[in-house]
Amino acid sequence: MKIECLVLRPGGSRIDVPDYDRDGKFVTLHFTGPAGGPHVADVTDPRHAELLAENQHFVVIEDDAERDAREAAAAKARAEAEVAAKAEAAAKAAEEAERQTAEIAREAAEVSEEMAADGVAAVADLPDEGAADDLKAARARYEEIVKKKPFGGWKVDELNRRIAEHQKGA
Repeated sequence: MKIECLVLRPGGSRIDVPDYDRDGKFVTLHFTGPAGGPHVADVTDPRHAELLAENQHFVVIEDDAERDAREAAAAKARAEAEVAAKAEAAAKAAEEAERQTAEIAREAAEVSEEMAADGVAAVADLPDEGAADDLKAARARYEEIVKKKPFGGWKVDELNRRIAEHQKGA
């Protein structure tokens, strides 16, 4: 790990730090660089780096590999958090859609029950559009053959029966 000495001296700075592996001994770190700075030393013992980082005259400098690893880990954590947030949002949306579907089905059942109680045909019991076209055609045929307007409540079967009766009697 690289550490920068903020105190610039011609020829660099030599700092003695304790050698933790040998009692009473010291290791000398030499901070060198161009005359205008920065003066940097490569510190291999993390205990020395920690000791120097506590001092206001030294700054820890990340090397490219350390910075890249830190940035990659941060990007991975951000991506994982984003994926988790999207998954949670999708789960909430699915839950809301399911709730709304159940609510609509419940309301439709209530309306059908109310209609049945009032004697009104449910939507499923109403004739489809094809039946309405058949009724129009039968009414037109009745008017043409019988020369009268048919009763509005007659269905196709009744109209056809009356047309057949009229033709037998004619």
